[in-house]
Amino acid sequence: MVDAEEGLGLVRPDGTRSNIRVSGLEPRARVRSATPSRDGTRAALVVQSGPRTSLLLGRIVRSGPGGEISIDEPIRIESRLTEVVDVGWSGADSVAVLGSIEAGSLEVFDIDLARGSVAALGAPEAPVSIAAAPGLPMLVGGADGQVYEFTAGSWRSRVNGTAPAYPN
Repeated sequence: MVDAEEGLGLVRPDGTRSNIRVSGLEPRARVRSATPSRDGTRAALVVQSGPRTSLLLGRIVRSGPGGEISIDEPIRIESRLTEVVDVGWSGADSVAVLGSIEAGSLEVFDIDLARGSVAALGAPEAPVSIAAAPGLPMLVGGADGQVYEFTAGSWRSRVNGTAPAYPN
C-alpha cells in the first residue's frame, strides 16, 4: 500500500504495518504505486518526480521470514513514457502499462522486460486503470464505468465496473 504520510508499506495478516524502504530514488521522488511480480522477486513502481511519473523496476529484498522488506536501487525501464498511471504484470518478464508518450493520450503499452520491446495497444476512451495476468486478456477500467478487454487486437466492453483486477 502507498500512504501519502508514511510512504510505501505492507499490512501484515495480523493488521500491523511495516514500512518498505526504497533505496536509490531521487530525493523528492514519491512512490505512487508498487506492483509486485507474481514470483515476489521484483516490483514495478510508478514514481512521481516533479510533474512527471516514471516506471521503475526494483528487486524485492527480504531480511528473513517475517523480517523487513526493501526495494533496492530501482531502474527506469522505459524512457519514452512521460506519464505512467498504472501497471500490471502480464507475464513473468513483461508488464502492461497505462501511460502516454509526450503529450499524447493515455494508452496501453506491453513492455517485454527481457527483450526491451514496447508494443502500443491503444486503449478505450478515458482509461483509468489496468489489470494483467499471464495467459489472460488485459483489462482496462474506463471513466465511463465499463471494464474493457483486449481481445483479437481491439478493446471491447466486457462488464460494468471501475477497477479490474486479477488475483496475484
